[in-house]
Amino acid sequence: MNALRLCLLGSFLSALTAVAAPLPAKLAGGYQALLYTGAGDTGSPTGLLTLTVTTKGGFSGKLTSSENKVYGVKGTLDYTAAEAPEAEEPIGTASTLPATISIVRKGTTSLDVVLMIENFGDDAEPVLTVKVKESGDDVALTDNGFRVKTYAKGETVPTLGSYTTALELTADPDEDEPTGSGFATGAIDAKGNFKLAGKLSDGTAFSASLPNGAANQFVLFANPYKRANSFLAGKIKLTQRSDLRYHMLPAQTGYDFQWKKDPGVKDKAFRTGFGPLNLVASVERWIAPAKGQTVGSVLDLGVEKLFNFALDDTLNTTTYSRFFPTKLGITVKNTLRVGEGGSGSPAAQDEKAWAKIFVGKVDPKTGKVTATINIEDTVSGKIVKRRITFEGVMLQIESSNDAPLCYGFFTVPNLDKTLPAIFGAYGFTGPITDDQIYVIAGATAGTYTVLLNGTLNSDVTKGFPSKAPKFPVTSVPLNRSGQVTATLTISSDLRTMTFNGTTISLLVYPSPAESIIVYSNLYTSPMNRLTVEIQRSLTTGQIIGVYADYNQTKYPNVLWATYTSYNITKK
Repeated sequence: MNALRLCLLGSFLSALTAVAAPLPAKLAGGYQALLYTGAGDTGSPTGLLTLTVTTKGGFSGKLTSSENKVYGVKGTLDYTAAEAPEAEEPIGTASTLPATISIVRKGTTSLDVVLMIENFGDDAEPVLTVKVKESGDDVALTDNGFRVKTYAKGETVPTLGSYTTALELTADPDEDEPTGSGFATGAIDAKGNFKLAGKLSDGTAFSASLPNGAANQFVLFANPYKRANSFLAGKIKLTQRSDLRYHMLPAQTGYDFQWKKDPGVKDKAFRTGFGPLNLVASVERWIAPAKGQTVGSVLDLGVEKLFNFALDDTLNTTTYSRFFPTKLGITVKNTLRVGEGGSGSPAAQDEKAWAKIFVGKVDPKTGKVTATINIEDTVSGKIVKRRITFEGVMLQIESSNDAPLCYGFFTVPNLDKTLPAIFGAYGFTGPITDDQIYVIAGATAGTYTVLLNGTLNSDVTKGFPSKAPKFPVTSVPLNRSGQVTATLTISSDLRTMTFNGTTISLLVYPSPAESIIVYSNLYTSPMNRLTVEIQRSLTTGQIIGVYADYNQTKYPNVLWATYTSYNITKK
């Protein structure tokens, strides 16, 4: 097996008279190497080496370390082709020893960096091996550095497109550690670069632009805290799903990323620091809805579908149950709707009441989820209002009824304003179910022509509700019955009814076994109200009876009229 060996020659070897052989073109280019504390990419990530190598053997780059330092590296590579020796770690044949670059650090020991690029076989991708030594000991190393894949103009990038990423803890955190999932949105561009931006579950923002390896792999070493011994680092490797989209499933053992934060007395939260915490990554393509589509339709979640709104125990959900939805759905406007609420909460169909408590949406372009919930506490006899903020991402996963659809975290101000904010975890989970209101609505919703027997129950006609069905001028006198025709329309979600031009709301969600459904504007127009009770067939679902009641209080008189159907036709 032929081995192409490249050994780093530091600038201190530049005086040697030997001339480095030119490099094969396939070995030139950019390189990325995520460094770990242990051999075989074990232990914790501790730095990132990036290089640009020319066909003449020259290279330059930088070493980003966990010290929150960036060191420049520069030198020349010497190349030779030879049969591979039997040694487990061949060092090449162009020089007697692997070349070393020394990095002088102020106030502490120097670092020695040893590099080698190896290529075993014409079809194999070159591999960058790195060892960083301090006082002779290996402190950072890898044998999995890769060459950056470059794409010619017009060449297809198979992974091109937008993605959402969730970063989930692999184990239950300690009390003083974050509990939620970090997230990112982003896209792979026409050059193969993965540009992403998001937040960790302590609210810290991060962003990165990651070059692509030939095997659709990327490495990240970021320091969003701008301090030593703090980082978010790990690997992403995309593979194809059965539908040919690219994605990454979370590691079944170990971790994909690690996250560490050193203490900071002025931090908004987690001032004592934490980590490294192990994270697993879920990365999925995000296909934005086309014209005429919605987020729900691309996720195969029709407006009738509901999923669970799950939270951890950071907040006592029993104490605050009247403020929390337990099931949510996605509307055609890509907003989140309440399908079911906790104990003591408003009825799910009471949109106006919920609008004062809960607001949420999914960005159709990126898949990012944002929501807020307003909660109240009584402290020393006074009402204290707080707002919980939710952030996260939806994942366009392959069909699975029980898999999480969304990962994220929430934050809420502490009741004690001198203490840091509180952070917790939330998600959208299965099983996905049908909203019973839509089960009923399938047959019941629509427009009907209704023939009614009406009765005016007042001698005062002036000022009577203008939209009430009117009797013909030649009709019977007041306090007598007459016949009228009205149009009745029930919305596709059963939430509203329009009766003879007046739109009123559903009062109580019916179950599939209930035949009576009641609509009214009692809460919005109590002095001039309309209440309509319909009876639907439990066999066909269509309306088979209508009773309408108008009531207008106009001091000192109360005007009212009632109407009962005798013929109903669905258009």
